[in-house]
Amino acid sequence: SGPATQLLAEAQSRRHFTPRFYLLAALFDILARLTWVLTLMPINLISDDIVQRACLETFMTIVEIARRSLWSVLRIEYEQVSNASGYRALLWVPLRMKAAGEETELQRPAHEPLLITDP
Repeated sequence: SGPATQLLAEAQSRRHFTPRFYLLAALFDILARLTWVLTLMPINLISDDIVQRACLETFMTIVEIARRSLWSVLRIEYEQVSNASGYRALLWVPLRMKAAGEETELQRPAHEPLLITDP
């Protein structure tokens, strides 16, 4: 019933998914990340059949796409919940990336910040 509990309850009320969904998403992420171990093994140890090998590679690709898509949705949801009305301000934007071999980094001078405002 303290301030921390109140903040947690407020944050959970703004969430779009249930706490169980976040737990399942974390478990799915752990299991999906373990599929890369299969790519380290010679494919002949898993199966000699070319169709089974193709199915396994397709399955691993689908799992990786699903994993990345899930975390993209969760990232967008987090940004919506944490910054829906705040509009993060960017104080400067680099003009371009530093190329290999360049001595100086080109960036916007400190006295000329690029401010992003509402239209």
